[in-house]
Amino acid sequence: MAGFDPLGGSMQDFRVLPGAHLLTRLEPFFEWQQARRVAGVWSLGRSTENGPHGVCQVRSDTGRLFTGINLASQDYLSLSSHPSIKAVAIEALQSFGVHSAGSPALVGNTSLSLALEEQLGEFLQQPYVTLFPTGWAAGYGVIKALVRPGDYIVMDRLAHACLHEGAQAATRNVHLFRHNDLMS
Repeated sequence: MAGFDPLGGSMQDFRVLPGAHLLTRLEPFFEWQQARRVAGVWSLGRSTENGPHGVCQVRSDTGRLFTGINLASQDYLSLSSHPSIKAVAIEALQSFGVHSAGSPALVGNTSLSLALEEQLGEFLQQPYVTLFPTGWAAGYGVIKALVRPGDYIVMDRLAHACLHEGAQAATRNVHLFRHNDLMS
């Protein structure tokens, strides 16, 4: 752990690991991860105890329980615990079950998802709308669909992983710049 600044670096630093032996290649990442864990700033592997509320109890990947403000749940409007939302969700579960049954290409759509696409299309005044199951899938899917092999992408090296993966899947012409530094 010596030599690792727990507040420095990012996952991007470990995207390409040199060396032939898998476990040896991973040692610097694990040392960085452990330095962050010891400093209390390793954020991965945390779980909420009672759902994604604005203030909630969280358990770290080492089992430590703490309470704090939740800025990471993606429940940006705190609607997941709203009584009306919960009632509609219960109704949907009773009608449709708990599984989507597959991707949209394989009968994974429902009358609800198709109605949502139609309503979004009308609202946006667009003839077609595509729903993605997650934000990650949307970031990856849109880049992969719009960028062609001969296109060039210039992106912040700390952009979300879905954007990096989509870019790499779409073209080999990906150029990264240092975070928030367009001049590098």
